[in-house]
Amino acid sequence: MFVVERDGQSLLMGCGSNRYGQLGIGNTTDMRKPMLINFGIDINEGWLIQAVGCGDNHTMAALVDKRT
Repeated sequence: MFVVERDGQSLLMGCGSNRYGQLGIGNTTDMRKPMLINFGIDINEGWLIQAVGCGDNHTMAALVDKRT
């Protein structure tokens, strides 16, 4: 089991089982404490999280570029 939570409009944190990389933190290590999911970009540079979806072994997020 894993949990992903939104902290405001620009941060996404995940913890728990990560066997398949479903936390999106760049590895497959299970996490006991919430870790920042950074999508491989600098999330503080104008991106907003519009929506988040999770399944058994994946997490998806729709990001919006607020600079445009």
